[in-house]
Amino acid sequence: VITRTWQTAHKMKLQRGNSIEPMGDQNDNFRIKRYIAKYTINPAIANGFCHLLGSVE
Repeated sequence: VITRTWQTAHKMKLQRGNSIEPMGDQNDNFRIKRYIAKYTINPAIANGFCHLLGSVE
């Protein structure tokens, strides 16, 4: 699951270019945080303990 997530992130970077962060930086930290959140929160939602997880911010 994690490998496939990073492959998707790489493909989207190639297809859409660098993400524009709210602060205007050209790095991909914002995109990385989004993808990490996706593969940590989705299993937690499915198993019913999402209220116990913190934030990646």
